[in-house]
Formats: sequence, structure tokens, C-alpha cells
Amino acid sequence: MVGAGAGVFYARTPAGDLHRFHYDVVSQRWIEYAKVVGVGGWQHFAQLASPGGDIIYGLDKNNGQIKWYRYLGGGAWAPGPTVIGTIPVDWQLSATTDDCKLVNTGVPTRPAVPARPNAATNVIEGAAGRFQYFYTDDFGRLIHGRQRTDDTSIVEFTTVPGYQQYVGTPSAVRAADDTLRVAALGKDSEIRTSAQAPNTTSWPSAAGAGGWMPGPAVAAQRNGVLSLFATDAGGKLWVRDQDLGSKQLLPWRVLQSSGLSSDLTAVAHADGIDLLARTTSGAYTKSSYVNGVLGPWITVPGTGWTNPAAAVANPDNNLQAFAIQPDGSVVTQREVTDGFTGTWNAIPGVVANGTPAVAMDTGGIVHVAVRANDGFVYQTEQQAPASGAYRAWVRLADSRTGASYQTATDPSMATRGSGGVIITFRDLDGISYVYESTTPVATARSAETPRSAFAGGPMQKPTI
Repeated sequence: MVGAGAGVFYARTPAGDLHRFHYDVVSQRWIEYAKVVGVGGWQHFAQLASPGGDIIYGLDKNNGQIKWYRYLGGGAWAPGPTVIGTIPVDWQLSATTDDCKLVNTGVPTRPAVPARPNAATNVIEGAAGRFQYFYTDDFGRLIHGRQRTDDTSIVEFTTVPGYQQYVGTPSAVRAADDTLRVAALGKDSEIRTSAQAPNTTSWPSAAGAGGWMPGPAVAAQRNGVLSLFATDAGGKLWVRDQDLGSKQLLPWRVLQSSGLSSDLTAVAHADGIDLLARTTSGAYTKSSYVNGVLGPWITVPGTGWTNPAAAVANPDNNLQAFAIQPDGSVVTQREVTDGFTGTWNAIPGVVANGTPAVAMDTGGIVHVAVRANDGFVYQTEQQAPASGAYRAWVRLADSRTGASYQTATDPSMATRGSGGVIITFRDLDGISYVYESTTPVATARSAETPRSAFAGGPMQKPTI
């Protein structure tokens, strides 16, 4: 292995292949990772050295010649090699690293980050079945709401310390040991993370995790490993995986992709992590991330989409996607073995906007919530597990007063481990609302039996 400039090093295999690595410490990205450069033959050198600038000196172990190479990028090399001298092959070949510097380093620049007012809340179930809420408020603060008792309406809000200029919806996961980890995008395009230890209520200051992305990251967790996904300004997808042993996040690395917008949905299941992305041309495309490898992208029929799709994994690990068409129709399509090959089926009865929220309860029933064009949140659900039929849309109402409340955000939804789902949203005053379902057991459900009942209403306004 030899260093060849700021963040650049080369490593060769016993077979003679030369691999180039380039790490940018500021964005915490692998600009290039293990790229094979040249056509092999590097096993013939007794030593390699570099003064930087992607220049490599090789000491030929057959004749003692010192050969000069210069890598230009993109698989191209400067004409050569050039023999610059001869020494005994057992001499030590060295150069002062980084005396030569690249003019075009290929490191990224910070992109503009669009404003995302009234971004949705991210809700996950924490330890002891108590829910955790994460959102960015009008002041740019990263807010955490912690359910304090078994009553879902009793929530204590606090600010994650450190940087205070966030945008969009944060990502959050709960580890197997009950550690909570949150990631949020700053206006400076830096993704920052913080982790709350089990059985504690305080957050360390959020630490920079690089990225330099125009849109928020989405998180998914499989086999105890957290993965953060985000799309750069050029439409490429990047991932930042967690090291299983140290629990530290490894550097960002690019995945095979192009033409993607920042609208990403990640769903973890037994087979891997499915990614549903909206392209810059307004189509949806899907891929699977399994053991650090991204599979082929599969086009989802349809175009003209303007918001992210929502998705849930069915018991067979295939996705069921939900989206809102430009005319406000809520539509769904279920993935089959060959991918998304069918048509979108409408769930009529409401004119919606934004992005749906979906979750599957422990009985296998898929629940859907949307923000309608009248400003209220409506919900529906499957009549039976795996059914294509859905119940009529119902406006969420306060179970104590019967009043309904308009929302400023898209709704969010999460599954309750003990059964049922919860739905949450926020209004223009920053008040959060939470509704919990009481769901009949799946074996007793049919088109005729009562639907899930939702209880809940507004929480107290945060005083932070």
C-alpha cells in the first residue's frame, strides 16, 4: 500500500492488480473505492513509492529500474512509464508524500439544500413499547419527543443539542440494545447524527457525518447493522453503513445509480433493504440492498410522480407501494416475483396531496393515512390481510371531543409491537397529534366486521 496524495492511496493484490482509493475527510465520502486501475503486472515491482499527485514510482525487481507512472483519472494514465534511474532492488525506495498535488482533486462541493417547511414527523417504537418522535421545527431545531408513560398522549419534548439549522424529516432507528440513533440534514448539506444510550433521556451533541447531500437521508436497519442512504446533487445514491463491531458509521460510498431525486423510501425486511426512489424524470424505481451490495434497478410502471412513495413489506417480503397521483387519487401496487409489473389500483373516496403514511399491524392488515385537500387527515385499512379491498376513508377525530384538526404536515405511521398502529402529524402551531388504533384480530375480520377504532388527539404544545 502506498499513499499518493491527500486522501489517496493505492493497494496491490498478490496477482498484480492495482486498486485506487480516494477518501475526502470533509464530506466523509469515498470518492473512489478499490477501483482497479491499469492492466495488472504490479507484482513485478519490489517496492512502490509516491510523492503525491497520483504519481507512482515502481522499483522493478527484475532489473532495478525506477519507473515513473502518473494516473490521470477515469482509467487513463499519462504516457509512459518513464524510466528515471536504476538502483539495487534491495535498496529502500521512498519519496516525501504529498509534495506533488492534484489540480483537480475530484472532491465534492456543498450543494444547495432546498427548504422543506412543515416536514413530517418520524415516529418509531422505542423500549417498553413507548414511541419516540423526531422532527425539525420552524426554527431549524432537531426535536425529540419521548413517550413517558403507557399513555401515548404523554410525551416530553427536548432539543438534540449542537447544530440548530436542520431541514426535512429526520431518520431514526432503535438498536437491539435500545440505543436510539437519529440523523438529520443541515442547511449546510451536512448530515449529523446523535445516539441516546439505553435507559437515559439526554442526547450528546449531534456529530457531523458528512454527506454533502441536498436531501435528507433515510435509515434502515437489518441484522443489527444501520444503513443511511442519501442522494447527491448529481442523482447518485450513497450509503453509509455501520460497523457491526464498533457501532461506528463507515464512510459514505457511492452505489450504482443515476438520475435519482432526493425522494427515497427504505424498507428493511428479512431478505434485505428495499429502496424505492423517485427519479428526476418523475418515475419510481426500486432496488434491493443485501449484505452491502445493491441489486439492479427495476422500473415501476407509471410516471408524473411529484412526491415520494410509501411502502411496506408484506409477509412474502415483497413491497406494497402507495402513492398519490397528481389528481389526488391514492393508488397502490403490490410487487410480485418479477417486480412491479402491474397497474396502480385506486383507493377511492378522498382527494389527497403529499406523501401517504403506511404501516402493517401485527395481524397483517395494512393501514394507510393521507392528508386530504381539505387539510384533515384520513385513514383506511385493508378489509383482510393481503386483500385488495380497503374500507371507506374516515377522518381522524379526537376520541374525547369528536373534533377533527387540520394538519400542516403529512402524517406518519408506525406499528405497535403489542398490536395496532399509531398515526401522528403536526399543525401550524407546532402541536403534535397522535392517534392509536384498536384493531380486531385478523381471523375475525371481514368486510362486515367493525373496522379499527382510533383513540387520541392533540398533545401538549412543546415548551422548548
